[in-house]
Formats: sequence, structure tokens, C-alpha cells
Amino acid sequence: MSMGRTCSGLMAGLVMLCAGSVGAADAPRAEVIAPGIWRVRLGTPEVRTPLYFHSATPRFEPLADFPPAKAPPFALDQIVFQPSGHGCAVALPMDKSEHIYGLGLSTKLFDMTDRRAFIRPSDDPENELNDSHAPSPFYVSSRGYGVYVDTARFASFYTGNVEPVGRKAGAKTLLIDIPAAPGIDLYVFAGPSMTDAVRRYNLFSGGGCVPPLWGLGMAYRGLGAFTAEQSLQLAKSFRDDHIPCDIWGLEPGWQTQTYSSSFVWNLKGFPDPDAFIHQMHGLGYHLSVWEHAFTHPSSPMHDALKPFSGNYRVWKGLVPDFATADARRIFLDHHEQILFSKGIDMMKLDECDHQPASAKPWSFRLQNPTRSTFECGMETCRSRT
Repeated sequence: MSMGRTCSGLMAGLVMLCAGSVGAADAPRAEVIAPGIWRVRLGTPEVRTPLYFHSATPRFEPLADFPPAKAPPFALDQIVFQPSGHGCAVALPMDKSEHIYGLGLSTKLFDMTDRRAFIRPSDDPENELNDSHAPSPFYVSSRGYGVYVDTARFASFYTGNVEPVGRKAGAKTLLIDIPAAPGIDLYVFAGPSMTDAVRRYNLFSGGGCVPPLWGLGMAYRGLGAFTAEQSLQLAKSFRDDHIPCDIWGLEPGWQTQTYSSSFVWNLKGFPDPDAFIHQMHGLGYHLSVWEHAFTHPSSPMHDALKPFSGNYRVWKGLVPDFATADARRIFLDHHEQILFSKGIDMMKLDECDHQPASAKPWSFRLQNPTRSTFECGMETCRSRT
């Protein structure tokens, strides 16, 4: 069951909190999702958002032990929603001393206050724009609350550095600019502490997951052209020399074709994949294989994926539309057959970056991305299974 459907079921009969007077038609409304968690719907949100695809069931039971929160942490009548021809914007109130943290992985930033931050993947995360490998539209405030913005768009967050006309002198505003979307759902998480807000967000998202301990250990990725024999030789030397290593990564050479990928074992370099995997496991290694989603014509999946792929190729390969159940099923079934059933522990999914600063982008953004389409379309596709 998707998070979107789960939340829809929970919405039935929920308490409605209206800011301002009871009859205010334009006043934002907050729906109580669970104790200390509210949804504020503005305009007409898009259907395919991260929560639509989220499959984990919220874990609301532990919220009974949280400090009570009877109302959202800021006045809803101070929210300003601005739809336009290019998307929409939401202005939220901020205190003068308030600080904003979060918005995903950043290698350069910690305190996100008084700046513009993009929610945009990038191959160049060493910047102060919040471009990164893992942006996230969730932030937490030093006032002890959190806000999740349910969008997959390249949104921009202005965290106190804009001054809308009409705001009280000295007041601060957090402005969220969301392209293309005619509306948006905001999820607000009470504290009273920042930790409490993050805990509520985690429970809303399914409770979080604990990675295997080996996933937090030492990893080594072999040279892209390494064969099974070369990998085993080096892996054994690590053990002989008492060099700690938990994960062994196989770079492109494990496949017959890369850039784009065939997802077929290269039997010249790996003549017996099963035996190789067994030997590596015997040495105490967990195995990770490199790949990207672009599917080469030589791949056994190619023809089946073609109806569920974009209208441009990358490195002569298809770009699967994983928003469709068909593409996900085809991809997963093949991986189960050639990797997971054989004992491969994980995949390194590469080359999915956006290159916003490059004049010659080399990944999906290579082919006029703003006009790329998928044959099934995000809004019109219906699964054939």
C-alpha cells in the first residue's frame, strides 16, 4: 500500500483546524494526521509525489508517549499561498532568531538560515546552493518543529532572506518556490524539541530503517576492468595482511556492456559467477555491483522495457520509467535472477546525477530534459499488470 493511499484512509473524519474565522474560505486548513502531525493542503497538489510512491506504513502508536501538541507551531493565517503560471510559492512565518536546518545531504552547509537552498540533485555537491546527491524537502526549525514539502520538483527554499511587501517590519519569511505544481501538501511536525520533530517525521515515514552493520563498515571498489581472478587475488591479500574490509565492490567490468548497461555477467572476466560469489563470501566479504539504469540494446530487458521508457536514449540505452509498476517489475525480476538469487548483497546505482553547471551534461539531462517525455506519461499511464 502506498503512503498516499495510507494517508488518504487516515484522513477520513479527521479534525479540521481552520485559521482565522470559522467561515474564512481562503484560510489554510490543517488536517490532523496523527498527534502532533498536520497536513496543510494548498491549491491542487500533484498526484505523483514522493508520498504517492512511498510504501512504508506510518508508525503512529509511539506518538502516544510524545508531549501533547494541540495546535500547529505557527499561525495558519500567516501562510501565504501564491499560485502562478509557472508553479506555486508558499510563504511561512519565521521568528527573527529562528534557524533552519536540514534539506537533505550537504557537504558544505549546516545552518541553512538566510540563504537560498535548492532541492536539486547534482554531480557537484561541493557548493553552497544545497545541490547534492541526496536533497530532501524536509527541514527542522530551532523553534522545535519540522516541515516536509511533498514534492519531487526542483524546489527552492529562501530561508529568511526575502522581504515580501506587506510583512511587518523586521519579520522574517521562509519562501518555498515550487515549479510547475498548481498546489502543494505541507506536513508539519510538532516538537517541542527539534529531536521530537524529527522523531515524528521518522514515524510518519514508517519508523526509519536500521542498515546492516556491515553496511557501515569498510568498503573497497576494485578497478573497473578487474576480473574474478584479480578480485580474488587482491581480496585474499587484504585478509593475509589483516586489512579490514567488509564490502567488496565490482565496478563496470562484471557486465558485458556498460555505458549503457547490459545487466549480463561478463563470462570472459567472470567465467563462473556463482563460484566467485561463493569464494568472496567465504573470505567474509559482502558484494556490491556497479550499474546504472540506462539499458543497452543487448540487455535481455531492453525490448520489455521499451514501452515504459523515455523518448530519448542515454549512451544508446533506454531510460526506464520507474514511476510505472511494469518497469519496476521487469527490472527487479531480472536483478533477482542474475544477482540477488546468487548472493549479491547490494547495488551501487550510479550515473543518476543532474549536471546543472555543465555545458555538456553526460547523463539523463543530456537530451533536452525539459521536453523529455515517457510513452506512458506520469499522469496518464496505467499499469498493464
